[in-house]
Amino acid sequence: MLENNERRLVTAAEAIARSLPDNDTHTVASAAMDTQGNVHTGVNVFHFTGGPCAELVVIAAAAQALAGPLVTIVAVGDHDRGVLAPCGRCRQVLLDLHPDVAVILPLPGGDVTAEPIRDLLPRSYSAPDLASGPRIVYFNPRYYDSIASGQKTVTIPSRLDRQCLYSTTETPFGGSTRRSRASNHGALIT
Repeated sequence: MLENNERRLVTAAEAIARSLPDNDTHTVASAAMDTQGNVHTGVNVFHFTGGPCAELVVIAAAAQALAGPLVTIVAVGDHDRGVLAPCGRCRQVLLDLHPDVAVILPLPGGDVTAEPIRDLLPRSYSAPDLASGPRIVYFNPRYYDSIASGQKTVTIPSRLDRQCLYSTTETPFGGSTRRSRASNHGALIT
């Protein structure tokens, strides 16, 4: 059973979904409430190259309004399709950016409920930058001295990936090139 504030969100998203033009560009509306009780809304943008879901648009709208953390979010389909569950990408983004948000979900029979986002992604991926504790960074051994001394603190990721994974050996007199995995060293970054 939904609380009054949660029902208010569903009503706001339904009103926006009903007002959407009858085309495939915008088919889902979303509403979210922040810790101050402000309601933020957004709609999806469908495009063959991919586009943001309504939940991601409402997260951006809340950020633009300098809102605090979101406490509840809902998505509603056009043509009276009702409350929709978020896709996997939206679940991951919600967990990463608003780990305490409740998501309003459809239940069989047309009822809806609110569940914590953490319950929707059990044993989920945790972004390394958000994790606590030390991280291991792998790098090419030839950079050890400059990294240890603090001279080298930045690298271009694609260049680093190639240098860490492969070393190239050329045979003399125009022989073939042999690629083999390089020996990587790790550093504990605290």
